[in-house]
Amino acid sequence: MNRSLFAVVALASLVSSGCGGPASADLAMTALGEDVDRLASEAEQHATEIAGATDVATILQMEKDHQPRVESMMDSMMQVMNGLSSCTHESGQSLDTMGMHGSTQKMLDECELHQQAMGKAADMAGARMEEDRHQKAMSSAIAAMRENYGMMQGHAGMVECSHCAMCGGM
Repeated sequence: MNRSLFAVVALASLVSSGCGGPASADLAMTALGEDVDRLASEAEQHATEIAGATDVATILQMEKDHQPRVESMMDSMMQVMNGLSSCTHESGQSLDTMGMHGSTQKMLDECELHQQAMGKAADMAGARMEEDRHQKAMSSAIAAMRENYGMMQGHAGMVECSHCAMCGGM
């Protein structure tokens, strides 16, 4: 589903539901899952683009173009996770978003490390070696995100929010 269309549908649903309760948590969980999927898709697309590059300057430009797209997705994920972190189970306990926050921070750290390493790549062999290392690290990070999301999703139907979980806790 188109992200903009989903946001409009989610907003309309939240407004009609009083912007809280189980619907808010379910919509936020759906958005978070879509963000993880988009991030995985972006990583795959980026790997394909890099594989076709023929010089370091092109790779560096691709990295420069890739970075804001990833940061936007990560910002969206953090906003939703922040909103979900104050939602509670029927038992009164908060939804555990710490694993997902940790996975997200590891990915942000990896992206920063990769950006620094690519800036130091002297030739195509070095750039390709760094990109291969980065792709493996990203695959691992996305797998960890999916695992953490799965654990959170298992509790989503039992979670209520007294606020708009899609709004980052507002």
